[in-house]
Amino acid sequence: MDQQNASTPSACLLCGGTEFIVRLKPKDHTVTGETFDIRSCKLCGFCHTSPQPSPQTISKYYDSEEYVSHSETRTGIINFLYGKVQKLNLQDKFRWVKKDVPRGTWLDYGGGAGAFMQYVQSKGQPIVGVEPDEKARTRAIEKGLDMRRLEEVADIPNEEFAAITLWHVLEHIHNPREVLETLRDKLKPEGVLVIALPNLRSKDAHHYKEFWAGYDVPRHLWHFREKDIKILVKTSGFEYQTTHPMKFDAFYVSMLSEKYMKWGSLTRGVWNGLRSNIHAALSGYPYSSQVYVFKKENRVKE
Repeated sequence: MDQQNASTPSACLLCGGTEFIVRLKPKDHTVTGETFDIRSCKLCGFCHTSPQPSPQTISKYYDSEEYVSHSETRTGIINFLYGKVQKLNLQDKFRWVKKDVPRGTWLDYGGGAGAFMQYVQSKGQPIVGVEPDEKARTRAIEKGLDMRRLEEVADIPNEEFAAITLWHVLEHIHNPREVLETLRDKLKPEGVLVIALPNLRSKDAHHYKEFWAGYDVPRHLWHFREKDIKILVKTSGFEYQTTHPMKFDAFYVSMLSEKYMKWGSLTRGVWNGLRSNIHAALSGYPYSSQVYVFKKENRVKE
């Protein structure tokens, strides 16, 4: 990596701590093969990727047909299976968001090529999207979806949306607190914010360590536990409501993790995904990926 176009966080995003421990050294298995550090804060344990590509240079790390949320490729057994279960995932996502949401338009922030938007629109629910990647945004627009540029968010009136969704997006954002505060302003009173994230305390994360696909360095800049995301979102003006498991993700992530290992086995990946789900269901530990639902905190800004 060009160090002039990268940075290492000097303070913890959550608590402001300035001392860190290098926990793991995973590789970018999707594009470059470069190695990055996973560093945790000595005070609160929150983890980040180091170094982090700048907003101007990170796009090259998404330039791969293997990045399915942007390319929608179905080549290879893992991506084929991903496509097969995607409809079931979309049904769950729609159901989680629809519950207790006031009437109005939804916003899918970081909508990729528009799979979720397309499904929601097919249900008669108005939705618009935002996507910074030009190729993915073009694919969504070609489907007839209202997918906008990131810069256009500032032009959207406040209290415009009943729900805002970020499906595996927040971990990619360089300035997550600033973005969350902006999105809060765009929500209606009692509006709902829905965030999906991988969880590094899951059984599959512990099993695969630096090969865990959930780290996805350097595209994932931040690595959350459940308590981390609750703290970050609360300080941005939201109230926590509930958590939902994304059970299919354990299989997908475990199969990808096996692919990254020298002697990996897709069959073993399926087994480890199942073990991770069972462990989460019985132990109280998190699932490989989880969906967190928050409501806008209707407070008066000072």
